[in-house]
Amino acid sequence: MPTAAHKFSITDFSRVVQPALDRLPINRQRLRVTLEPNLTLRSSLTGFSATPDLALVATPDLALATRPAEGESSSSNLLAVVECAFSQDRNQLMEKVRSEVEGWPGIVLAVVIIVSEACSCHSPLMGSPSWDFFAQHKSCLSPDTFLSLPHSIDECVADTPVKVPSDCLDDSSVSSNVCFDAVSDDSDSDTDGGSEPLVLDPIILAGHKWCDIGDVQYYVWVKKDGILDLDGDHAVGVLYPKIAMVDAEVMIKKGLSAVQSEITQLVARTHKPRSILRKLQGVHLSADFNWSEIQAALKFAARLTAVSRYEKWYHENFRGTKRSRSHDTEYKPSRVESSSSAAFLRPQGGTQPRYSLRPRKQ
Repeated sequence: MPTAAHKFSITDFSRVVQPALDRLPINRQRLRVTLEPNLTLRSSLTGFSATPDLALVATPDLALATRPAEGESSSSNLLAVVECAFSQDRNQLMEKVRSEVEGWPGIVLAVVIIVSEACSCHSPLMGSPSWDFFAQHKSCLSPDTFLSLPHSIDECVADTPVKVPSDCLDDSSVSSNVCFDAVSDDSDSDTDGGSEPLVLDPIILAGHKWCDIGDVQYYVWVKKDGILDLDGDHAVGVLYPKIAMVDAEVMIKKGLSAVQSEITQLVARTHKPRSILRKLQGVHLSADFNWSEIQAALKFAARLTAVSRYEKWYHENFRGTKRSRSHDTEYKPSRVESSSSAAFLRPQGGTQPRYSLRPRKQ
């Protein structure tokens, strides 16, 4: 099940772009244009079944539409996809996006968001002080109670001091309480700047690290000359630890303009009054992204992810499930990811994997 760290960027992208789609002057009884989360589709060209994290779909009323030209869809038109990876295999994600682009050649905009943890997080080890502490509770702690736990296991079991194992904490962790930093009042800026408006400390509760978001990066492709080339030019943006989203935002807006061009063609097929077509041609589909606000959502996403990881682990190990008491496979990185996460989808040097992403040429 996707965690909050996986979903936050998808939710905020939809929150910004959907109102812009709603402002388009079209007859929505004839043409429906929406952003659909987790919509399962099957390509009539390749047979590939896809469930994008977010799909921009335009669906005309077939009873009113004229016959589509050769190569055009006769029902739903998939115009854009947004995919997000959090602590999962990046190569698999790019294979998925490639299959989507091949299966739906009408896609004009593809956005890939990579949320990475500073270090791999796993569930508490059986027999560790953290395991023993949570095992003594007869029920799962409420989110508020869980998030209010002390940082140190020693404070949780003050009457029986124990040494925290090195695999549960990082070497720099010395504070005694959890701190969720807020965005400072003067950091609400949409532009790239030198300040860092948000600092996320690892979420360490009862001597165990539950979440440690290290960076968030955006990769954006737009169809050019009739081809969306995932190996070609694209824009790269950074949402965290700093905000450097100018190039990515420019490319997203370019993609939205391409989406509008596709919608205009659909309107020509579904709307008989030419005045509606002229109105649509006279507006510009765009969206205003407040990246500081979107970045601030990370602190909430990190906390909710920590809670969901704890709840999943607790119920699988202490509530009579048939699973063995082993590491939580949902958020323990795979061997492939562990070996490639440092180099894949990052703008620094090193060995490049098959789907390494290059900064867009100036």
